[in-house]
Amino acid sequence: MIVGTIVGTQNGANMPRERLQPGQDTIDSAHIKEDPRGGYRMKWSIRLPDGITLRRDTRGSVTKGELRAKAHRQAEELKATCGLKSNWSGSDLFGGYIKSEVLPSIEENARLRPSTRERYALCLSIATEALGGYPIADALRAGTFGKALCLIAEKHGTATARQVRKVVNKWVIQPLIMCGALNSNPIAGISFDLPENKASNKPQGGQGLSENEWGKALDWLLSDGWKSAMPKDGSIRGKYSRQQLVNAQRAIVELTALQAVTGLRIGEARTLTWDKVSKSCDSVEVTNEASKTHRGRIVPVLDSRVISLLENRRAESSGVGLVFPAPATDNPWREWDKSNCSKAVRTLYRQIASDCDIELLQTARSHVWRATLHTIARDRGVPIEIRAALFGHDPETARRYYTDTRDVSGVIDLFS
Repeated sequence: MIVGTIVGTQNGANMPRERLQPGQDTIDSAHIKEDPRGGYRMKWSIRLPDGITLRRDTRGSVTKGELRAKAHRQAEELKATCGLKSNWSGSDLFGGYIKSEVLPSIEENARLRPSTRERYALCLSIATEALGGYPIADALRAGTFGKALCLIAEKHGTATARQVRKVVNKWVIQPLIMCGALNSNPIAGISFDLPENKASNKPQGGQGLSENEWGKALDWLLSDGWKSAMPKDGSIRGKYSRQQLVNAQRAIVELTALQAVTGLRIGEARTLTWDKVSKSCDSVEVTNEASKTHRGRIVPVLDSRVISLLENRRAESSGVGLVFPAPATDNPWREWDKSNCSKAVRTLYRQIASDCDIELLQTARSHVWRATLHTIARDRGVPIEIRAALFGHDPETARRYYTDTRDVSGVIDLFS
């Protein structure tokens, strides 16, 4: 997308604001700010020789002058390559190109929301799974690509297959054309006959725990029961120490306890920072940017034991960085890898299911807490509009997907 960027003031005087001309950038006039993760950051724009304007966000633990010099080097490279590296050809592996070029470009794109980056990365991982071992030219042949999309539709759903095509088209094919690795779009205008398959892990009426099961699971999470799964001394193998494994297990237990009493999504909990936790630790803020539905909200912490848990974590971390950073690092700002966190969730839920005799947790994942809290709140008379506000959905979505209607024990009691 071509953006008309305006050049700002210079030397403190109010200068006429002019549009960037091809080859110009805003580096020298851009404002440098302190980066909360250390060092400085600067957002700037450049208009390439072909007229396309790009926005960049340069960071670094360097001086302000060194940061501008770094941005100037990036600008020169962008002008020389028209924003793309040109050392790729159709004989290079499709998966290698995605890993080396596409994923980093998505991660560095300041205009994309975190949830959008995650979705694009997921689509690209699915595409890599299906086509990563092919050369670029072969992977994007209409026949090969079409067969791969059919397999993706069968495994992940037709809607996902269509989204994979869109993401590959924008983030893989178009950059390859611009850098000369492809002469044209080999799948442009082709309609692939995909099998209809609606794959969804979100059942109508969203499954949740009964209030009794919720209480048992929460009691287990806030006890020392999770320590029984830790390996004994002398039996540790692999690259992680026993302490790192203990940190990881404690983190996933406490993250899950927070979800169980707030209904936070796993991504919201995993990226939660201490500045979004109230001073008394009795509520957390989910910003518009962090919310999957772009609906910011203040969420109360519904159990005093979890409030105490948060207070202890804040004291240990001095209230700096992420509430649940990557457990195998000392960097408080390093996010826990999404895949590793999801694996830890699966293992934990199966352990809770076994120890607490809650069958649903053998297969359910973190959305189970949202459905559970919606249902409990409904049964206690909380209006649908308030429940929707607490969980970041419109009332109809909250009613359809996050209110479980399977537990009829209360109705049975009324008629017994």
